[in-house]
Amino acid sequence: MEKWEAAVAEIRNLQAFSRFLLPPSYVDLQAVARHPYCQSILMQHHHRPDVRRAPSCSLAIYRSRRSGGS
Repeated sequence: MEKWEAAVAEIRNLQAFSRFLLPPSYVDLQAVARHPYCQSILMQHHHRPDVRRAPSCSLAIYRSRRSGGS
């Protein structure tokens, strides 16, 4: 186990891999959550969080549902 931890620590010392084998940071999640409604956050273990537009969603649908419409 010590070899594994040493290898992971060595990889995390590389600038582009500082979060290697860690979940996305709160800051990363905050950044993608700032996008408008009707979007989804795609979480993959090997990429940064990604915002995707929901295919059948619009601001009008969101406002309708928010105000109690169906």
